[in-house]
Amino acid sequence: MTVFLSVLLTAIALVGALSVLTNRMVARWDMWYYRDMAINGLRGNSHLATPFAYRPIVPLTIYAISHTLHIDPEWTFHIAAHVAAVVLLVLAFYWMRSFGASERAAWCGLFALGLNYVMIRYPLFTGTMIDIYAYIFTLIAAWFLFRRRFNVVLLLCAIGLFLKEFMVVPILTQGAVLLSETPRKRWLTLWLPLGLSAFAVVFYVLFTRATIPVYESFDHIDPRHPETLLFFFTHPLSPKRWFNIIYSYLSFWLPCLLLMTRERWQMLREQLAPYGRTIFFFLFFQLFLLMYGGNNLFIFVGYSLPILLLVMYVLVDRGRPATWELMMVFVMLVVFNRIGTHIPTYDEGRWDDFMDYYGGFGIDVRLRSILRFIEIWAYFGLMQVLRKATNPTSSAVRAHVG
Repeated sequence: MTVFLSVLLTAIALVGALSVLTNRMVARWDMWYYRDMAINGLRGNSHLATPFAYRPIVPLTIYAISHTLHIDPEWTFHIAAHVAAVVLLVLAFYWMRSFGASERAAWCGLFALGLNYVMIRYPLFTGTMIDIYAYIFTLIAAWFLFRRRFNVVLLLCAIGLFLKEFMVVPILTQGAVLLSETPRKRWLTLWLPLGLSAFAVVFYVLFTRATIPVYESFDHIDPRHPETLLFFFTHPLSPKRWFNIIYSYLSFWLPCLLLMTRERWQMLREQLAPYGRTIFFFLFFQLFLLMYGGNNLFIFVGYSLPILLLVMYVLVDRGRPATWELMMVFVMLVVFNRIGTHIPTYDEGRWDDFMDYYGGFGIDVRLRSILRFIEIWAYFGLMQVLRKATNPTSSAVRAHVG
């Protein structure tokens, strides 16, 4: 109980501090549609648009709470974002502990997550974006996925699809793991679990399209607009999109990158070998959806959170980084994520500054994005130099042995 209270109070303090340091943006784009659903609901709402209307769980929950308590829906949305941020941090701590991580490693995971712009500060900045709730669902579903609890994963994802389409990743991963571990002669025995998985996905698609009337489409790839089908071919061939995907992954995985060495990489592969197939398929399907799911690449990489926490656990507990390494990592996270700085907004007439603030949007590659990409590798190089400077004897021994 003492540890739980410490984790909870720390999460509250961290989210509170980030909230104070973060300005707010008037709802626009995706945010506006979620806000509108929270205010007006679905019935008789002539503002419904795809894909936002097909993600009704969070907006309708905010709608129910705000109307029941007679409080402003937008204010309710902002409060809910703070609560979700605290829940996510606490959940991340105990998620790592459930895999055997020490308290030291779990605390590192909590702070690495808290200092990530996309995971905590951006939801506080926007207020009405729903990904932070989907991150929670993804983390819980991944926990049962690694423990081979098929029915629970299926149930969570069947519900979670109405929250965000990325919840299909655990279902696809589970199906791929079952197929890869089962001899081909026995694939027919998987008809029930695979059939139920397919049914959950098909039901979501058909049910939302049949019951939720939409008046406008912002689907990135929409069969009703054949020209968007070209994205199936142009996205994988776009160097700019690949640059932003790689940059976004490096930004999100920065704490792991900074702790990585050749020895720790080998150790990581050995320690996570029992989960190898699950990790591979999870990241593969997540990358696939990221490639075709829209332009908010810097947000979508956040759905690799379960794998990041596993890697953080191994790097901290098995890699045994020195205290100064961990301190440097958190200093670099603060600097890279621009903690405490004002986030430019569209309403201030600073659209270019807003796009440059973090980067990783669609095929929009600017000089600032390239400089931030270089910044990441500069941090990585600095960590390598500092390790050699603080432990020259071990480097000499490795060179001699090699």
